[in-house]
Amino acid sequence: MPRKKIDKPTVSEESQTVHEETRTPDFEESEPPTLLQSHYLSLLGRLLTLKEGYQDDPDREEWLLNAINKSSYSAYCSCVEHGVGSMAKELLKG
Repeated sequence: MPRKKIDKPTVSEESQTVHEETRTPDFEESEPPTLLQSHYLSLLGRLLTLKEGYQDDPDREEWLLNAINKSSYSAYCSCVEHGVGSMAKELLKG
C-alpha cells in the first residue's frame, strides 16, 4: 500500500499559527493593565528613554545603539503579544 504524501506547512505558516494562538486579544483600555502588561510597557518606555539620551551622544558606539533598538523592538512585540499594542504605539509616538 503506497504512503500518502502529507504537505508540511512552511516555517512562516507555522510561526504565524503559533503567534496567532499565543497572542492575547487587544486590551480593553477601560481596564487597568495586568502586572505583566505593565512590565512590558515600562520596559519599552525605559528603553525609549535610554535611546533618546544615547543617540545624540557624540561618543556613542553603533553596536550599543543597535542593541537598544533591537531590545526596544522586542519589548514592543511583547506588548503586542500581551494585548497592549495600542498603548505601546502611544509610547513610540512620544
